Amino acid sequence: MKLAFSTLGCPEWGWDDVLSAASDLGYDGVEIRGLSNELYAPSIPEFTHRHIGETKERLARLHLSIPCLASACVFGAEAGYHSALAEGRAYIDTAKALGAEFVRVMCEGTAAPEKNVDTSLVKKALCELGAYAAPRGVTVLLETNGWYADSARLAGLYSEIEEPGLGILWDVHHPYRFFGEQPADTIGRIGKWVRYIHIKDSVIEDGRVRYRMLGEGNMPTIDFLRALDDIGYDGRYTLEWIRRWDMTLEEPGIAFAHFIEYMRGLKK
Repeated sequence: MKLAFSTLGCPEWGWDDVLSAASDLGYDGVEIRGLSNELYAPSIPEFTHRHIGETKERLARLHLSIPCLASACVFGAEAGYHSALAEGRAYIDTAKALGAEFVRVMCEGTAAPEKNVDTSLVKKALCELGAYAAPRGVTVLLETNGWYADSARLAGLYSEIEEPGLGILWDVHHPYRFFGEQPADTIGRIGKWVRYIHIKDSVIEDGRVRYRMLGEGNMPTIDFLRALDDIGYDGRYTLEWIRRWDMTLEEPGIAFAHFIEYMRGLKK
């Protein structure tokens, strides 16, 4: 089982801290969603032309990789559409330079669906970015968040697109929590496009989602893993610990150590 954590969970850490924790805890990779005060991956100093060679050498020495750059690109509305496309291309170029396989994009910027999105714009953006990404060896992943946490809706979108540079990031939390989907049903609809996984746990308190460390909420994690086993998924399972957005959550050293121990315990 290949495990990674997102840097969304460690906003206080610098690059050295991230690498040390990933290596010491036995992770296979690190997903990039900002580093310290810089959220825009192409501007992170370690990923710029001047330093990227050294960065890749360090990753290789530590037997680590960067599987995914998680962008903030949102394509569900006309406002900001063209700047989001430009950002998507910049992320694809950075991913190519780093040897990262995936770039994450979204239809809207919230986990829970807040409004209808312009599906024609999402489709157009995916086609343009997929065509840009494929010859560069990168795959663009639309996440199951917001409007497209509804897997039937997402399957309908992808059934209309034939583009080799595209896939789906299944954040297992959102379809289950916001649309009541069972894991087997979700994977039955979108499994053939799933390339990458985000895992988190939560409970509902006072009508709101409250995130918990894996196994301390009531998400059916074992059922998610079984559904993925059924389709032969062999990619990464990445902890998306959202401490950057909620500093009351457990510190990254605690959450990251717990996640890898919990996941490996499930596979014994």
